[in-house]
Amino acid sequence: MNHLLAGLSVEKDAGEKGVDYVSGYVMAKDLGIVKNAIVGNYRISFGKGLAVNTSARFGKMSMFSTMDRMDVGIARHSSTAEYGYFTGAAATLRLGAWEVSAFGSYQKTDGTFRSDSMGLTSLKTDGLHRTQLERSKKGNCSTTHLGGNIHWEHKALRLSTTFIATHLSVPLLPKHNTASSIYRTYNAHGQDFFVSSLAYAYRFKSLTFSGETAFSHIERQNGVATLNSLRWRVNGSNVLTLVGRYYGAKFVSLNGKAFGENATPQNEEGIFLSWTSRSIKNVLLETYVDAMYFPWLKSQVSSSSYGFDGMLQASYSPSKRWNLLARYRLKTKQKDFVIERKGGNIKMLKYNTNHNVKLQLNLTLSSFLSLRTSATGALVSFGANPNEKGFAIGEQIRWQNPQNKCRIDVGITYFNTDSYAARLYHYEPSLLYSFGSTAYSDKGIRAILVASLPLVKKSLFLNAKLGMTHYFNRSTIGTGLELINAHHREDLQVQLRWKF
Repeated sequence: MNHLLAGLSVEKDAGEKGVDYVSGYVMAKDLGIVKNAIVGNYRISFGKGLAVNTSARFGKMSMFSTMDRMDVGIARHSSTAEYGYFTGAAATLRLGAWEVSAFGSYQKTDGTFRSDSMGLTSLKTDGLHRTQLERSKKGNCSTTHLGGNIHWEHKALRLSTTFIATHLSVPLLPKHNTASSIYRTYNAHGQDFFVSSLAYAYRFKSLTFSGETAFSHIERQNGVATLNSLRWRVNGSNVLTLVGRYYGAKFVSLNGKAFGENATPQNEEGIFLSWTSRSIKNVLLETYVDAMYFPWLKSQVSSSSYGFDGMLQASYSPSKRWNLLARYRLKTKQKDFVIERKGGNIKMLKYNTNHNVKLQLNLTLSSFLSLRTSATGALVSFGANPNEKGFAIGEQIRWQNPQNKCRIDVGITYFNTDSYAARLYHYEPSLLYSFGSTAYSDKGIRAILVASLPLVKKSLFLNAKLGMTHYFNRSTIGTGLELINAHHREDLQVQLRWKF
């Protein structure tokens, strides 16, 4: 078992001068009563994520299968993401049925100052420092976090309480007094923020109830958020899950990330129902429906609005050598649609609807060679606008040596979309700790080569990824310092991993 872990990441974005970001950590695990302890950059996730969750957030499809799980943990920050982590120290101690965690963090944060320099209009989270303006925003606000968690388990009952206090050296004062900015009325305001929560889970026979209720204690925005789920294992082949969520418009959690439609648990209500079935031999059937309501305004949404999300997926696996997946998803949300008239434009809410289909064939030819063939399509409609559509077809080949862990992936994807609104997402192999989903729009081809090479057996690995995107309908790519005066773009990533 590995008791000591260490990592170092160095990153430079396109258009930046020199190395722009360095991240590192040292972590100890399973040493006596110490479950884990870390110094450096780390991530935290407790409960259902309402109070604090800086881990990666994936879609509803991957989240509903783990809804009855309660996160209790400190994890290393090993990616090159320049936002969404803590810097300092954290530790979790095991004390019988109890786990006690504490963490502290101090870090410089990018922010955009108001014109009167009295505060920040927003925190800058893209990590880009290419221009003089972007560099002027780098580290102009310091952020301090202090928090902890107490987790207790006894047989079928689990309880977890979390608190986190945050102080900004410069107050957040987002503009919200104009017609175009009024939707920011309940955005985070001030310098000091405090969130506390209670998470709970209880299992009785085939039923599991779990959830979390959180409160934001801020002078301006005292709010509440609650997320609760009931999972019923009907039999060995069928599972039903019901999830209800209420995230108040006044609830503010700077570090919260939970199940839902919005990026943060705020201004959202919804009912979600899913069904997973293995009743048909060799077939896994997964489906869900999610009805959403957003009581307060949003960007490009000038009143309360509704949305709907539904998915049906079937996976057929007659043997370990191959399987076939088919998926259909419908997602629609209301959005402002402007009708131009002589007497003045009229703004109305219309549904922006996206139909998405996917077919994927996974084939294992041998212990060394496997293939993945995929095809996706999208159809987007919005008000009286013409429908926009797109499709993509891809092939990926993987060769690997099970003995020395050497691996090579080769992939190519052809894509053709009417616009960015009809963009498609395709999975592609990536480096360790990197997210492997790429968005395709316009017309072109994307090719990749990924290799993992053992330099020293079972200890030192060289990982590299080379990608090339060639567009058929462009003469330039990007804008500003990211402008490429060509119809193709190449990217290279290199990673060295040492296990000791």
